[in-house]
Amino acid sequence: MKVKNLLLAGLAVAAMTACSNDIDEIVDNGNQTPTEEASMKLYFNFANQTRATGDNSGDKVNGEEVEWNVNQSSITVVLQYANGGKKLVYDKLTPITEAANGAKKYTTTEFTVDAGNDVTVYAFINPNNLNIDENVNPATLALTEALILPETGLGYLAAGIAAPNKFMMSGKTAKSINIVAGRTDNKAEINVDRVAAKLDEKTQKTPFTIDAQGVKYTDKDDKTAAVKIQLLSHSYSNLSNNTFALNETRDKSYFNSTIGAINYLQAYSAQGSYPLDTYYKWLTKEEDADNEITYCLENYGNSNPTKVHYKGQVYIGETAIKSDFYIRAVQNPEAYYIFKDLAEMKAYYNDAAINAITAETSREDLANLGIKKYDGGICYYEATINTIVPDKAASILRNNWYKLNVSKIKEIGTPTPALDPEDKTTKLVVETTINPWTIQVNDFEL
Repeated sequence: MKVKNLLLAGLAVAAMTACSNDIDEIVDNGNQTPTEEASMKLYFNFANQTRATGDNSGDKVNGEEVEWNVNQSSITVVLQYANGGKKLVYDKLTPITEAANGAKKYTTTEFTVDAGNDVTVYAFINPNNLNIDENVNPATLALTEALILPETGLGYLAAGIAAPNKFMMSGKTAKSINIVAGRTDNKAEINVDRVAAKLDEKTQKTPFTIDAQGVKYTDKDDKTAAVKIQLLSHSYSNLSNNTFALNETRDKSYFNSTIGAINYLQAYSAQGSYPLDTYYKWLTKEEDADNEITYCLENYGNSNPTKVHYKGQVYIGETAIKSDFYIRAVQNPEAYYIFKDLAEMKAYYNDAAINAITAETSREDLANLGIKKYDGGICYYEATINTIVPDKAASILRNNWYKLNVSKIKEIGTPTPALDPEDKTTKLVVETTINPWTIQVNDFEL
């Protein structure tokens, strides 16, 4: 999948013929006469670029039209004049498609502004769930209402921030500009970002054979068990439910040490908590399932990264284990015995402590005997999603496309969707590619 590069999309603000639009506030400021006016248009240029393959972190690629098309968009522009004065807010400016040198160009309808010096221009495309008025501080503007997950699936941005053809984007001038009265060539350039990030789960649907360098499993006949894992579905934890509108501060996201992370959607279930399967909403990997893509908000600058979770079906040879099965450590964590059911394990050991085990024996009591129980032949994996940013604790950044791929599986996962108390090693390797969309590749070994 390819994504239109909006990260470097230029917004040129040029003087044009006057046309009135809604102005929320006019406050005197600037060196020029306050009553002098100029007319402005916003030009959104989506230039043709060399297409990258999108296979490596940092690649820039074109993509789905619904992710960059602004034909159906509304735009709000905030002009912040020097010394905190004169702030103008323009609402519902409609983009118009124009052709220019083979590139896609979008312009707003014309609007009138007051002349002034040292003006910072902010642009908000499709400002859904944002309260932008005469009192707004663009640098700290966040969603008015925190987001929630839908009844089914994880598409919590689909009706707003990542609505098809109406993606929310934002940006500001890199430095202040002067708007000269009576001039027709006033210009400002703004780079805009999508507010959303894109998670794209691309793992194969066929079973994985346990890696040759991974954990060894021995069956009841003391023979090597040919264990395979088929990943059935995936989910995500620590999905941010709010965000700053602007890509303004790079050392922290909305969820930082001040605000806290208590409102994450599907907050990460801590190690040793033994959550139920229903703790996460799972997206199936059926051949016809259109659920590879999940849009989310950025999450970085803290110790609570976003993680991808997988649910796997365990096989021995070509046969899926559908019953509750057990493994017991031989030389933890390098080798285990595997038993297809409780009766098979009891027959192998003929030990009083193991003979006392029932289907209701707790996971804690089983762990004391070096045993793990897997309900219905299902196991779970997790991996942290990372962005390559020097000297930053970066998990998810806006306007990035994360291609997630499991490259190998080293052992049977955990019995529940959380790490077991003793787990220290990564059981899965995931490749993440991020695309502007900038691409980040995450390969996961499980």
